[in-house]
Amino acid sequence: MNGRINKATWRNWADGIKSNLARPAFKKAWDRIKIGAGNSFEELRTLEQGGFVADPHKWAPLRKRLWQC
Repeated sequence: MNGRINKATWRNWADGIKSNLARPAFKKAWDRIKIGAGNSFEELRTLEQGGFVADPHKWAPLRKRLWQC
């Protein structure tokens, strides 16, 4: 979200996250975690809901990103 990695690296990571979460054991665990973890893993939930294509760098408004630096 802070823009510390380039777009190509992010796409690679997102593909890996998607692939791993699709594996049966990971999927089963992630489905249980989503139910019991409350508001935790908000970024991962957002990534999943967006089809693993959105760049987290664009999730936060510019002024919020600048504030975090």
